[in-house]
Amino acid sequence: MINYFIIFLSMMGNISDNIIPSKINSVNDIYKCTKYYELEAVGKKEKTNVIDSSIVYIAYTKKEMVFLVKNWQKGINASSKRRDSEGLLNNSEDAVYILLGANGKGNDSYWIGVNPLGAILDKVISSSGMSEWDGDIKANCKERKDGWDALIEIPFNSISYSKCIWGIQIFRIEMNTLLVQYLFPNKSNNFLQTEGGMSIDFDYITKGSKFDISLIPSVRVELKDKNLKYFAGGTVRYKNGINDLLDITVFPDFSEVEADIQKFNLNRLPYNYPEKRPFFVEGSSLIKSPILLFRSRNVEDLQYGLKFYNISDKSSFITYFINDTTTGKSSISRFSYSPFQALKLGTYFQLNSLGYNLMSSDLSGYIKKINLDLQGQISSNIENSSNLYYFNLSREEKPGYSMSVSYTSIDSQFVNPFNNINIYFDGINELNGYLSYYYLKNGKYFVPSIRYNSVINKYDRKTIYNELGFSATAGYLPFLWMIQYDNSNLDYLGLPNCKTRTVTLGVIYLKSSWNQFTFIYTFGNYLGGILNQLTGDFKINLHKTMNIGLSAYKIKSSYDNLFISQLYGHISLYREYLFIKPYINYTMNNMTYEKKLSLNGILLLEPKYMSGIYIALSQEYGIDKGFILKSNKEIFKIQVGIKITK
Repeated sequence: MINYFIIFLSMMGNISDNIIPSKINSVNDIYKCTKYYELEAVGKKEKTNVIDSSIVYIAYTKKEMVFLVKNWQKGINASSKRRDSEGLLNNSEDAVYILLGANGKGNDSYWIGVNPLGAILDKVISSSGMSEWDGDIKANCKERKDGWDALIEIPFNSISYSKCIWGIQIFRIEMNTLLVQYLFPNKSNNFLQTEGGMSIDFDYITKGSKFDISLIPSVRVELKDKNLKYFAGGTVRYKNGINDLLDITVFPDFSEVEADIQKFNLNRLPYNYPEKRPFFVEGSSLIKSPILLFRSRNVEDLQYGLKFYNISDKSSFITYFINDTTTGKSSISRFSYSPFQALKLGTYFQLNSLGYNLMSSDLSGYIKKINLDLQGQISSNIENSSNLYYFNLSREEKPGYSMSVSYTSIDSQFVNPFNNINIYFDGINELNGYLSYYYLKNGKYFVPSIRYNSVINKYDRKTIYNELGFSATAGYLPFLWMIQYDNSNLDYLGLPNCKTRTVTLGVIYLKSSWNQFTFIYTFGNYLGGILNQLTGDFKINLHKTMNIGLSAYKIKSSYDNLFISQLYGHISLYREYLFIKPYINYTMNNMTYEKKLSLNGILLLEPKYMSGIYIALSQEYGIDKGFILKSNKEIFKIQVGIKITK
């Protein structure tokens, strides 16, 4: 939550509701555009001056959309060069973002971000959330004495589009003054509903390649505790224009060589790590429903798989056929249809050799007059007639209040191996709601919120989990102070006393993703005992792309007595291609008297999408009774993407 607060800022502009970009013959002609648009900012009484202003030129050639954004500011605050970096994803460094609704306003949109160092973020945003997308985006960024420029090119053959009025939203974040500027008025955190209109001459656009074929072989060599293993596999991809894709993969390398600090969740609920594997990444937004029924991370040892999707003006279809060692053979499909703008209907089917067969229907919509988002879903396990029902209403106003209320009902035995980390409880009725208000003016920031969550067993009406909490964040940016109160009952743990009453106090300083510190202290009653928890995180950017971090975590309660620390870094060695990520982890368990030290290092060379060389080293030592090597792993991985276009 802390790193995301900037995105909640808003602006009120006076741009017309329909942008008609200029047509140009080449990218070099961008300055010949007669139209340009000024981004305006909120949070200041006076009109934005030259120092913190932005101008964007919008144009297109026969082959690509072109955006030239000129930003005026004092100093540059950015530290990321790697694609889809955390700083760009969390909106915590200088950047320009483009939201492009190429299938019409209110539908799934492409989200492109660029920072002054040339790092690129590209995702797909839908009413069901965010998913990966790796388009052939080009960004040329240059620093000036009084700011920086970004030239962004988005090829038409890398996106799916319809011949209609496109949606568009552009915003810029300037970290030195924590200023956010928008092209269009933004009254909702749902960017799909804040897009303006953009007209394009489709007869002028040159259609993309008829098809392209990609071959993506990968080889991994792993030496673990003196045991040498080899892994080899690959993917063949056929793509017809911009609307059809077929993937066939055999023994793909699904290993992850990233290393992170030990995770700990006070509520004892599982973590959901994001999907990064190419086979499941592209087109993942098409399979999503309001409550996700297919979690691809549960597929861990895929023997072979096939994926096909098709996208048209108002509909989409995606299907997977996979054979996994644990979950068996499965066929998974989803079809969606938009009868009109801001309404999507979906159907989902799953057939599995282990007997986990599902069918589902869902809808997502937006009522513009009252700024209300709504979602609904009905799902059924065909084998045992167990069901899932979900309904959600939410409203967000900027600046002002936001609220949400949702109801979920899950029958016993509905949960299956494909979604068990997304659906935490089995056989429940759940009511969840929150109400929040925020105030921002001249750098002063104040956000109080209250939330309520109740989960009961739908058969015997006994409480499984309930929570009532209050939080408030206030400060004069970039400093923030936080207070939070939680009163919860974790009956699903089966412990003698499952009540928790805690207070959290925190102070945050945030200038960018690698120029910040956080200190948080939590205390109170936890599961029948006393809780004391300290968390500290310090990040510093030494020389633009030389990033060093130090974190420490200490908890003492009836069930945990741990100290965890980590020294880590993310250092760019050459442009956006070569990185090194060192990690040193230290863990001390005062209940078992076990002490561990882990040394990890990752070297990544990523010249282009789906191509790279990865070298990883991980060594773990037990140091409670001397310095003893407990585990040792070295990984060498190479993956090459070869594309043939016709």
